[in-house]
Amino acid sequence: MGCLSLEQQACFEQVRKFIDDNEIDQHRKLDDYDVLRFCRARKFVIKDVTKMIQKHAKWRKKYNVDDIERTFNFTEENTLK
Repeated sequence: MGCLSLEQQACFEQVRKFIDDNEIDQHRKLDDYDVLRFCRARKFVIKDVTKMIQKHAKWRKKYNVDDIERTFNFTEENTLK
């Protein structure tokens, strides 16, 4: 995961556990590098990272981001070939 201090590694692990415990990433879209980006964006402050992840999950749900592949009808596809 790169060069993380012990405190940063602990934060990362706590955030990953928070995600799993709260079933935030049911579609398994957040890999370790995504979680690390959230941690870095909030300077490894657990409270801030978890808040940001919760907002991210709420946005994904609001706009049905995880269902786009199943529900999107790309009718113009043939005209692009």
